Amino acid sequence: MKSHSNLLVLLHWILVPAILIALFMGNDIASLSNDLDLKVNRLKVHMMAGIFIGVLFVVRLIVKMKSTPVEPLKKSENNLLMNRLALITHRLLYVLVFLVVLTGIAMSAQINLLKIIQLGGTLPEHLSELPTRRAHGILTSLLATLILLHSLAALYHHFILKDGIFSRIWFSKGKK
Repeated sequence: MKSHSNLLVLLHWILVPAILIALFMGNDIASLSNDLDLKVNRLKVHMMAGIFIGVLFVVRLIVKMKSTPVEPLKKSENNLLMNRLALITHRLLYVLVFLVVLTGIAMSAQINLLKIIQLGGTLPEHLSELPTRRAHGILTSLLATLILLHSLAALYHHFILKDGIFSRIWFSKGKK
């Protein structure tokens, strides 16, 4: 069974915890009062994590586009619906991650977060009402849901279909 390149595997397994931590961190930040210095400090870390994720995702997309695609899994190659759902899910994961990063950047620019961080100011009271903030929240919820479904599908493949799906996204000897 053909697996992904070790570079794609490495990027995947760096991005998995980075995205999960950013999602949990964002949820925690949203619960804090806008006038707390703690919220600004956590937003600074969250913003750096988002930029890190965005850059790694661009790198991953470039590497993926230059890589030879892997064939469908043997047990699902005749299942058109399963293959179609996998393709749609993976593409949606990319789109949602990029949209979450872009709305985060847009929100930061809209409230001039860099200036707030540099000068030690507080966040605007109306932050939660901004369209960019609402979009960012909706998109992160959609992303979290899709990650859960993606994880459940991987577990289904591994434990029910027993088709070796994890060997495709794990490191193999002798591969670049």
